[in-house]
Amino acid sequence: MELEQQTYRLLDLSYVREIAKGDVEYERNVARLFVDIIPENLSSLERDMAMGNYAKVKTTLHHMQSSISIMGFYPKLEKYMEPTVYTDLPIALFRTNVHIIIAICREALVEARHYLHSLD
Repeated sequence: MELEQQTYRLLDLSYVREIAKGDVEYERNVARLFVDIIPENLSSLERDMAMGNYAKVKTTLHHMQSSISIMGFYPKLEKYMEPTVYTDLPIALFRTNVHIIIAICREALVEARHYLHSLD
């Protein structure tokens, strides 16, 4: 079954499709996992940011990297993610970067839900 190759503004699904090798169920599982886990991650980020627990924010961001990468939009987050996770930024810049990452991930979730629906 050949699916229409939808183009998204954020998601680049070429890697998922490459490793799936036509296995739509695999693509569905990857997309479902992303759609299920990322909202939990975003809630944790928002909670930990509000509490000023920046170490936990960095840990959550680090854990999100593989999900973001497999859905193909890490290059769009890299300039915010890398310094936020791996360096000690001034708090104002740290907070700004995290808010940008959250906003981009929310947009990517909309696209991922559309992609998941297209696989049904």
